[in-house]
Amino acid sequence: MQIANYNLQKNTIFADAEHPFLISIEHYQQDNEKIFSTIRLEELKNLMPENPNWMIGARACSALAQAICEKYGIENIIPSDANLLDGVIRTL
Repeated sequence: MQIANYNLQKNTIFADAEHPFLISIEHYQQDNEKIFSTIRLEELKNLMPENPNWMIGARACSALAQAICEKYGIENIIPSDANLLDGVIRTL
């Protein structure tokens, strides 16, 4: 989200070095609209030269996340770089 210029703000909900930002659903919707409609996929891929095709999935995941947040009335999103492996390591 940082490299795609989403409107991230300081996480004011809790203090956690791994989750320093949050984004309101309103800003998330606006930024997704830009990502889906204005910015070409090739431009997004150029933001991540080490794995450009990752952006294909990232864009799709953003659409799913937005739909879920809208369905359940989520007001703020706390983005994370954590993945399944991080969760497995924390539980060991």
